[in-house]
Amino acid sequence: MQTLICIHSSASSPRQWDALRERLHGRFEIVAPALHGSGPGRIGRWLGRAPLRADVDLAADAIANAAEPVHLVGHSYGASVALRAARQNPTRIRSVVAYEPVTFALLRDDPESISALTEISRVASTLKHRLLRGELVAAARGFVDYWGGDSAWESLSHPQRHAITQRVPSVDANFDSLFVEQVTPADFFRFESPVLLLRGSRSRDPSRRVAQRLLESLPHVYLREMPGAGHLGPITHAKRFAELVARFLDRLELPEVRRLERYDVLKLAA
Repeated sequence: MQTLICIHSSASSPRQWDALRERLHGRFEIVAPALHGSGPGRIGRWLGRAPLRADVDLAADAIANAAEPVHLVGHSYGASVALRAARQNPTRIRSVVAYEPVTFALLRDDPESISALTEISRVASTLKHRLLRGELVAAARGFVDYWGGDSAWESLSHPQRHAITQRVPSVDANFDSLFVEQVTPADFFRFESPVLLLRGSRSRDPSRRVAQRLLESLPHVYLREMPGAGHLGPITHAKRFAELVARFLDRLELPEVRRLERYDVLKLAA
């Protein structure tokens, strides 16, 4: 049985993959590591490493523990972790599904991305200032409403709000780690694995610009947009997301695709 490693977003947890686990039950072994800051035992425990590097190490451990090359799925910060882990372990990766990676360093030195980078920098700065004032709930609310829309926080249950509030300090650390990451579009030019790049039709400009930069850089990439979804698509539209992932994985197994020396993902369109 092939292995699918699923990497959740900031302020989330491995439970966000329940719909995908159900959709692929019996076909894939699903491995969903808990990233640093996603639970009581992981809050702030980066052991002297930047959060991104520590989380990439978690993904790399999961990749190394699999008997065969793996498929990676990631959302937001988790998608950035997945792409970096794939770059570092190219011979161990079958494919990557990345929903709106937040690799904001790709927006540097790109004139068309200046406003997007400024926008997300302000979001990160506001979150940090609220945390410094001890306003955890306000920081969590602002983060959720930015990515999910003005009513996103109010739509959450009290247990969900509490969980996100507990995790929001790790979001600040993740932002810091993403902004200083040393990565450029050229780092993706020789990316061997096929990539399904997903984004929502209602997503914010910073994540859309990152997706555009990756689309211009990855050699074996196919872009799909989820109508009506925003940045939180894998959570708010979990079944639709799971179906797109399943369809992509099915196509990778087609005989005519498996015979290609290098996957041409553009031939995998639905």
